[in-house]
Amino acid sequence: MAKKLNIASLVLFAIALLPIMSALLMLFSGSSEFTYVELMGMTANDIYDFNPKLMKAIELVVQIRGLYLLVFALFWAVISLIPYRKGEKWAWFALLIIGIIWLSGYLIFVNIGVTQGIYLSSWITPATVWLILWIVGLALPFKECFKNN
Repeated sequence: MAKKLNIASLVLFAIALLPIMSALLMLFSGSSEFTYVELMGMTANDIYDFNPKLMKAIELVVQIRGLYLLVFALFWAVISLIPYRKGEKWAWFALLIIGIIWLSGYLIFVNIGVTQGIYLSSWITPATVWLILWIVGLALPFKECFKNN
């Protein structure tokens, strides 16, 4: 029983690793290289030359997004490592609901990016891997989390 819960906990924890690293990069990079401004046909220097306040606003939005992502990823990591590993039902439901909200939103934005020509394909994204890990992490210990005591 504990073996499946441990494996599933680590699988779900792995989902939080990339968002944590991305969030730290967004928060502390201090540069505008992570703002995706190159997708608009302009470089960060072009925007800065056009309007320095606009570039600062873009950097602030990226930092706020990084903070949001860091809080989410740390919340996910703590739930997946501590209560989920113990087989608590509320942790299973929390990761199910949070995963539905997060992954569906992420997949919607990726689809928008594909239709706008920003991404090549909606299948070549971290969300595909996260979706598979999320399903495996929730399905593997299902019996252990919901067995009758």
